[in-house]
Amino acid sequence: MKFAIAALLASTSAIRIGTQGKGCVSKGFAAEGFAALDTDHSGSLSYDEIGTGLEELAKALDHKITAEEWAWLKATGEKIDSKTPGSVDEKEFFLFSNAVFKHFDLCELAREAEKEMKHARKTCVSKDMAEAGFEHLDTNHNGSLSYQEIEAGLKELAAALHHTLTADEWAWIKATGTKIDKKNPGKVDKKEFYRFANAVFRHFDLCELAREEEAEHSLATVEDAPCVSMKQSDEVFHQVDTNGNGQISKKELTVAVTAYLKENHIHPTKAQVKGFTKAATADAGADHQLNPVEFNSLANQVCAYIES
Repeated sequence: MKFAIAALLASTSAIRIGTQGKGCVSKGFAAEGFAALDTDHSGSLSYDEIGTGLEELAKALDHKITAEEWAWLKATGEKIDSKTPGSVDEKEFFLFSNAVFKHFDLCELAREAEKEMKHARKTCVSKDMAEAGFEHLDTNHNGSLSYQEIEAGLKELAAALHHTLTADEWAWIKATGTKIDKKNPGKVDKKEFYRFANAVFRHFDLCELAREEEAEHSLATVEDAPCVSMKQSDEVFHQVDTNGNGQISKKELTVAVTAYLKENHIHPTKAQVKGFTKAATADAGADHQLNPVEFNSLANQVCAYIES
């Protein structure tokens, strides 16, 4: 999958050799570009990889690099890449990217792209969504994910998008996962999975998909939410449970319901009284008493009846 223009901008970043004023491209943004261009995952960039990034940047800006511009790029690159010529590390790429963006007057463009990337990073995969994914993949319920479980999840995601992961994509996934899974290699915890999920969704430009999924999940959660929460029913439970034994007897329930009906001038029909008694008896079970959970169930049945 192609990386976004924002990443392309980072890929060939710009401005500042040595200490010539304030930098145009931050180290973090340049690191994003470095990772995008390091297609063989060697930890360094060849001149060919950098050249590809420069051409992609120029194409995104509807510009064709001239012979004079290539000459400047080559001369500037050689000045910076002095440690191991032909193998550019992250620090050297940071200096080169700043030099390029400064020379071609692209600083403002770089800053705007970085803002967009930071915003996307913050709002890509939420902790709640990552946790839901973690629980889904943790098939043996041991509280951590194996590489096999994560691989199964990635294949499931790719299949849902009608995509087959390539060898290069698997290599990137493996390299990224290895960087994140440092504490107990082979056992990915929730925090590590949250970071990994965000890295994957950002790299494959799936943040919008993640937001849509979360919006649907949030809507479903609201729709599936009980009419009366446990917190709400617990507050009433403690008022009805007059002897404080943690159970509501038939007598306690009858007294409370009668008082409520009288206070609110409600006159239920015989059928309604019969239906309520049947529901209360079923929830109370063999001990003929209601515990907090059973009382919540009864409260929700009453609420559903009222709203129907």
